[in-house]
Amino acid sequence: MKNVKKTVICLVLAVMMVSVAAFALCACDEQEETVVETVFRIDPDESVIWPDFYTMIKKAVDFDTSAIILRSNGTMTLRLMIDDQINSLLKLVLGGNQLPDLSGAIETYVKPIAPGFDQKDFLGSVERCGKALGISLVGFDPENPTIAALVDSLENGTTLPKDISLPSGLGIEVNYNYCIKKVTNAAGHTYDAVYLIPSDSDTQPYVVMTLGTDEETGRHSLNLMIDFIKLNLTAYEELPADAEANA
Repeated sequence: MKNVKKTVICLVLAVMMVSVAAFALCACDEQEETVVETVFRIDPDESVIWPDFYTMIKKAVDFDTSAIILRSNGTMTLRLMIDDQINSLLKLVLGGNQLPDLSGAIETYVKPIAPGFDQKDFLGSVERCGKALGISLVGFDPENPTIAALVDSLENGTTLPKDISLPSGLGIEVNYNYCIKKVTNAAGHTYDAVYLIPSDSDTQPYVVMTLGTDEETGRHSLNLMIDFIKLNLTAYEELPADAEANA
Protein backbone atom coordinates (compact mmCIF):
# COMPACT_ATOMS: atom_id res chain seq x y z
CA MET A 1 0.00 0.00 0.00
CA LYS A 2 2.90 2.32 0.77
CA ASN A 3 4.28 1.89 -2.76
CA VAL A 4 0.82 2.69 -4.15
CA LYS A 5 0.73 5.92 -2.14
CA LYS A 6 4.19 6.85 -3.43
CA THR A 7 3.06 6.39 -7.00
CA VAL A 8 -0.09 8.45 -6.44
CA ILE A 9 1.83 11.35 -4.93
CA CYS A 10 4.38 11.30 -7.77
CA LEU A 11 1.59 11.26 -10.33
CA VAL A 12 -0.29 14.27 -8.93
CA LEU A 13 1.80 16.66 -11.04
CA ALA A 14 1.50 14.33 -14.03
CA VAL A 15 -2.29 14.16 -13.61
CA MET A 16 -2.46 17.94 -13.53
CA MET A 17 -0.35 18.18 -16.68
CA VAL A 18 -2.38 15.50 -18.48
CA SER A 19 -5.65 17.19 -17.50
CA VAL A 20 -4.42 20.53 -18.82
CA ALA A 21 -3.04 18.92 -21.98
CA ALA A 22 -6.36 17.24 -22.69
CA PHE A 23 -8.00 20.67 -22.78
CA ALA A 24 -5.50 21.69 -25.44
CA LEU A 25 -6.37 18.83 -27.79
CA CYS A 26 -9.81 19.97 -28.89
CA ALA A 27 -11.01 21.26 -32.24
CA CYS A 28 -13.65 23.64 -33.57
CA ASP A 29 -14.60 24.51 -37.12
CA GLU A 30 -15.52 28.13 -36.52
CA GLN A 31 -16.07 30.58 -33.71
CA GLU A 32 -19.80 31.05 -33.35
CA GLU A 33 -20.27 32.54 -29.91
CA THR A 34 -18.23 33.82 -26.98
CA VAL A 35 -19.08 34.88 -23.45
CA VAL A 36 -18.16 37.99 -21.52
CA GLU A 37 -14.96 37.39 -19.53
CA THR A 38 -15.96 34.80 -16.97
CA VAL A 39 -13.89 33.22 -14.22
CA PHE A 40 -14.89 29.69 -13.26
CA ARG A 41 -13.79 28.08 -9.99
CA ILE A 42 -13.58 24.29 -9.80
CA ASP A 43 -15.93 22.75 -7.26
CA PRO A 44 -13.98 19.91 -5.57
CA ASP A 45 -17.14 18.45 -4.05
CA GLU A 46 -18.76 18.00 -7.48
CA SER A 47 -15.59 16.89 -9.27
CA VAL A 48 -13.53 13.72 -9.20
CA ILE A 49 -10.20 12.44 -10.58
CA TRP A 50 -9.34 8.80 -10.03
CA PRO A 51 -12.10 8.04 -7.48
CA ASP A 52 -9.97 5.66 -5.38
CA PHE A 53 -7.39 8.37 -4.67
CA TYR A 54 -9.42 11.57 -4.99
CA THR A 55 -9.22 12.41 -1.27
CA MET A 56 -5.43 12.52 -1.57
CA ILE A 57 -5.47 14.39 -4.89
CA LYS A 58 -7.79 17.08 -3.47
CA LYS A 59 -5.11 17.93 -0.91
CA ALA A 60 -2.63 18.59 -3.72
CA VAL A 61 -4.74 21.12 -5.65
CA ASP A 62 -5.46 24.66 -4.44
CA PHE A 63 -9.01 25.12 -5.69
CA ASP A 64 -9.20 28.72 -4.43
CA THR A 65 -6.50 29.91 -6.82
CA SER A 66 -7.10 27.44 -9.66
CA ALA A 67 -9.45 28.72 -12.36
CA ILE A 68 -10.77 28.46 -15.89
CA ILE A 69 -11.19 31.84 -17.59
CA LEU A 70 -13.21 32.34 -20.79
CA ARG A 71 -12.85 35.78 -22.39
CA SER A 72 -15.02 37.64 -24.87
CA ASN A 73 -12.08 37.92 -27.31
CA GLY A 74 -12.08 34.13 -27.78
CA THR A 75 -9.09 33.30 -25.55
CA MET A 76 -9.08 31.16 -22.44
CA THR A 77 -6.79 30.33 -19.54
CA LEU A 78 -6.81 27.15 -17.49
CA ARG A 79 -4.74 27.33 -14.32
CA LEU A 80 -4.25 24.48 -11.82
CA MET A 81 -2.28 25.48 -8.73
CA ILE A 82 -0.63 23.18 -6.21
CA ASP A 83 -1.73 23.46 -2.59
CA ASP A 84 0.90 23.82 0.14
CA GLN A 85 -0.49 20.64 1.71
CA ILE A 86 1.44 18.68 -0.91
CA ASN A 87 4.59 19.24 1.13
CA SER A 88 3.24 17.25 4.07
CA LEU A 89 2.25 14.47 1.66
CA LEU A 90 5.69 14.48 0.05
CA LYS A 91 7.45 14.32 3.41
CA LEU A 92 5.15 11.61 4.70
CA VAL A 93 5.31 9.34 1.68
CA LEU A 94 8.45 10.25 -0.29
CA GLY A 95 10.92 12.09 1.93
CA GLY A 96 14.22 10.21 1.84
CA ASN A 97 12.71 7.31 -0.12
CA GLN A 98 13.46 6.00 -3.58
CA LEU A 99 10.98 7.27 -6.13
CA PRO A 100 8.72 4.58 -7.61
CA ASP A 101 8.97 3.51 -11.24
CA LEU A 102 6.74 5.89 -13.19
CA SER A 103 7.45 4.48 -16.66
CA GLY A 104 4.17 2.54 -16.86
CA ALA A 105 2.07 5.51 -15.80
CA ILE A 106 3.90 7.84 -18.20
CA GLU A 107 3.31 5.43 -21.08
CA THR A 108 -0.39 5.12 -20.20
CA TYR A 109 -1.34 8.67 -19.21
CA VAL A 110 1.30 11.14 -20.38
CA LYS A 111 2.61 9.97 -23.76
CA PRO A 112 -0.82 9.68 -25.43
CA ILE A 113 -1.17 13.42 -24.80
CA ALA A 114 2.51 14.39 -25.10
CA PRO A 115 4.29 11.98 -27.50
CA GLY A 116 8.03 11.89 -26.94
CA PHE A 117 7.82 12.79 -23.25
CA ASP A 118 11.00 11.46 -21.62
CA GLN A 119 11.28 11.26 -17.84
CA LYS A 120 15.09 11.36 -18.11
CA ASP A 121 14.80 14.71 -19.90
CA PHE A 122 12.08 16.24 -17.76
CA LEU A 123 12.98 19.89 -18.37
CA GLY A 124 13.34 19.37 -22.10
CA SER A 125 10.05 17.46 -22.22
CA VAL A 126 8.26 20.24 -20.34
CA GLU A 127 9.63 22.78 -22.82
CA ARG A 128 8.45 20.69 -25.77
CA CYS A 129 5.00 20.27 -24.20
CA GLY A 130 4.85 24.04 -23.76
CA LYS A 131 5.55 24.69 -27.43
CA ALA A 132 3.23 21.96 -28.69
CA LEU A 133 0.30 22.37 -26.29
CA GLY A 134 0.58 25.91 -24.96
CA ILE A 135 1.37 24.67 -21.44
CA SER A 136 3.57 26.56 -19.00
CA LEU A 137 4.65 25.88 -15.43
CA VAL A 138 3.76 28.66 -13.00
CA GLY A 139 6.35 29.56 -10.35
CA PHE A 140 8.73 26.86 -11.63
CA ASP A 141 12.34 27.99 -11.15
CA PRO A 142 14.88 25.29 -12.12
CA GLU A 143 17.52 27.20 -10.11
CA ASN A 144 15.55 26.80 -6.89
CA PRO A 145 17.40 24.09 -4.85
CA THR A 146 14.19 22.22 -4.02
CA ILE A 147 12.98 22.30 -7.62
CA ALA A 148 16.43 21.21 -8.82
CA ALA A 149 16.35 18.28 -6.38
CA LEU A 150 12.90 17.27 -7.57
CA VAL A 151 13.95 17.40 -11.24
CA ASP A 152 17.08 15.38 -10.48
CA SER A 153 14.97 12.76 -8.71
CA LEU A 154 12.50 12.54 -11.58
CA GLU A 155 15.23 12.28 -14.20
CA ASN A 156 17.53 9.88 -12.34
CA GLY A 157 15.20 7.99 -10.01
CA THR A 158 17.08 9.14 -6.91
CA THR A 159 15.71 9.75 -3.42
CA LEU A 160 14.17 13.01 -2.26
CA PRO A 161 15.56 14.81 0.79
CA LYS A 162 13.58 14.25 3.98
CA ASP A 163 13.13 18.00 4.48
CA ILE A 164 11.76 18.66 0.97
CA SER A 165 9.51 21.72 0.83
CA LEU A 166 8.24 22.94 -2.52
CA PRO A 167 7.84 26.72 -2.81
CA SER A 168 4.37 28.26 -2.83
CA GLY A 169 2.81 29.37 -6.07
CA LEU A 170 3.59 26.31 -8.19
CA GLY A 171 1.09 25.33 -10.84
CA ILE A 172 0.33 24.56 -14.46
CA GLU A 173 -1.29 26.95 -16.93
CA VAL A 174 -2.50 26.74 -20.51
CA ASN A 175 -3.56 29.70 -22.66
CA TYR A 176 -5.55 28.92 -25.78
CA ASN A 177 -8.28 30.06 -28.14
CA TYR A 178 -11.79 28.67 -27.76
CA CYS A 179 -15.20 28.78 -29.36
CA ILE A 180 -18.74 27.88 -28.31
CA LYS A 181 -21.06 25.95 -30.61
CA LYS A 182 -24.64 24.78 -30.30
CA VAL A 183 -24.68 20.98 -30.26
CA THR A 184 -27.73 18.72 -30.42
CA ASN A 185 -27.36 15.23 -28.97
CA ALA A 186 -29.11 12.03 -30.04
CA ALA A 187 -31.97 12.72 -27.61
CA GLY A 188 -32.65 16.06 -29.28
CA HIS A 189 -31.31 18.18 -26.41
CA THR A 190 -29.36 21.27 -27.55
CA TYR A 191 -26.55 22.61 -25.38
CA ASP A 192 -23.54 24.93 -25.59
CA ALA A 193 -20.27 23.07 -26.14
CA VAL A 194 -16.91 24.73 -25.52
CA TYR A 195 -14.09 23.68 -27.85
CA LEU A 196 -10.45 24.71 -27.77
CA ILE A 197 -8.94 25.61 -31.13
CA PRO A 198 -5.60 23.91 -31.90
CA SER A 199 -3.10 25.01 -34.52
CA ASP A 200 -3.75 21.75 -36.39
CA SER A 201 -7.15 22.07 -38.02
CA ASP A 202 -7.38 18.28 -38.45
CA THR A 203 -7.12 17.60 -34.71
CA GLN A 204 -10.20 15.93 -33.29
CA PRO A 205 -11.49 16.72 -29.78
CA TYR A 206 -10.43 14.56 -26.84
CA VAL A 207 -12.88 16.40 -24.61
CA VAL A 208 -15.64 18.96 -24.91
CA MET A 209 -16.76 21.18 -22.06
CA THR A 210 -20.47 21.80 -21.60
CA LEU A 211 -21.45 25.38 -20.77
CA GLY A 212 -24.62 25.64 -18.71
CA THR A 213 -26.65 28.52 -17.26
CA ASP A 214 -28.88 28.46 -14.21
CA GLU A 215 -32.25 29.85 -15.29
CA GLU A 216 -32.99 31.53 -11.94
CA THR A 217 -29.60 33.14 -11.18
CA GLY A 218 -28.04 33.35 -14.65
CA ARG A 219 -24.88 31.82 -13.20
CA HIS A 220 -22.76 29.89 -15.71
CA SER A 221 -21.28 26.45 -15.10
CA LEU A 222 -18.74 24.31 -16.95
CA ASN A 223 -18.58 20.54 -16.96
CA LEU A 224 -16.12 18.21 -18.62
CA MET A 225 -15.36 14.52 -18.57
CA ILE A 226 -12.17 12.70 -19.60
CA ASP A 227 -12.75 8.97 -19.39
CA PHE A 228 -9.19 7.72 -19.58
CA ILE A 229 -8.15 9.51 -16.38
CA LYS A 230 -11.60 9.09 -14.78
CA LEU A 231 -12.05 12.85 -14.55
CA ASN A 232 -15.42 14.54 -14.11
CA LEU A 233 -14.93 18.22 -13.41
CA THR A 234 -17.53 20.85 -12.54
CA ALA A 235 -16.74 24.55 -12.27
CA TYR A 236 -18.99 27.50 -11.48
CA GLU A 237 -18.84 31.13 -12.51
CA GLU A 238 -17.24 33.28 -9.82
CA LEU A 239 -19.69 36.01 -8.85
CA PRO A 240 -18.52 39.36 -7.41
CA ALA A 241 -19.33 38.25 -3.86
CA ASP A 242 -17.23 35.12 -4.38
CA ALA A 243 -14.28 37.14 -5.68
CA GLU A 244 -14.40 39.42 -2.64
CA ALA A 245 -14.44 36.42 -0.32
CA ASN A 246 -11.36 34.95 -2.05
CA ALA A 247 -9.45 38.24 -2.12
